[in-house]
Amino acid sequence: MAQDYGSRIRKLRDAKQLTIEELAGKAGITAGYLGRLERGESGYDNPTLATIEAIARALELHPAVILFGKILSPEIELNHSGNIIVSDNVEKRFITKFRKLTGKLERNSIEKIMDAFIELQKAP
Repeated sequence: MAQDYGSRIRKLRDAKQLTIEELAGKAGITAGYLGRLERGESGYDNPTLATIEAIARALELHPAVILFGKILSPEIELNHSGNIIVSDNVEKRFITKFRKLTGKLERNSIEKIMDAFIELQKAP
């Protein structure tokens, strides 16, 4: 499993076009430690959750991506705050389907309900 962490971190770092030094600096760990972790070296094969979280935060991802390789789909993933990030294509498909299912009057009513719900969420 440790090798999985390391290889995931390496792939994610490469995808973000970061050097070991850059990612280590952002995560607050040494480049040597990160390199050993990426290689899955013995003694560096069981990083703490705090380390995983720091690396995930530096990569702007949710720790689950490093821990479990959890990406919901190519168009949907979790960011470091646990919020779901949706690509524009998914949103466009949702809106298209929503329009097919509803008429203009229904959409206006649903929009008002959504606005009211958002306002309720803002209230202390």
